[in-house]
Amino acid sequence: MSIGAVEPGERDGERPSRQKRGHKAHRWGYIIVVVVVVVAAVMVLYAIVPIFWGGDGELELTLTLDSSTMPLNGSITCHYILRNVGSSSVRILPPFWGGLRIVDSNGSAVEYHGPAADRRPYMNEDLVTLRAGESWSQNLGIDESLWAITANGTFRVSAVYTVGEESEVWLPYWQGSISSRAVEFTVI
Repeated sequence: MSIGAVEPGERDGERPSRQKRGHKAHRWGYIIVVVVVVVAAVMVLYAIVPIFWGGDGELELTLTLDSSTMPLNGSITCHYILRNVGSSSVRILPPFWGGLRIVDSNGSAVEYHGPAADRRPYMNEDLVTLRAGESWSQNLGIDESLWAITANGTFRVSAVYTVGEESEVWLPYWQGSISSRAVEFTVI
């Protein structure tokens, strides 16, 4: 349509007929419906297709002990708890062996002399999904066969969870490092 041209059935300066206005409004209605359907489909795909979620999240690591004292040649059990404290699901690679750090009352690290963590590469099948509020846990032992605890005294133990990039895992998962607060125990 050129400037100043009048469409058939219209007079110069008159508004378009109701029928023509209705067609334009009807066309906008279709466009809005299509946009809403596309947005809804994208949201559903984002929620169900695994490549779109799982790497972002907020984790908390907690360590508790079953006792605050341990005989010199005895043992205690640590409860290693990794909790999703965020608002969305997150994937984790559970450690084949949880990481513990033990220091004596002088702050010197206690040497670990247990078996080395000999593991195969992680795979997608190893991923564990934690929904908001869910946790994963593992019990770990502390005794003289694993740690160089050779004298009475006060010790502090903390848990560490460190995950880097794994070449065999292609789905998104949480990566980084977090530590728990230290818990004290006494060897008597």
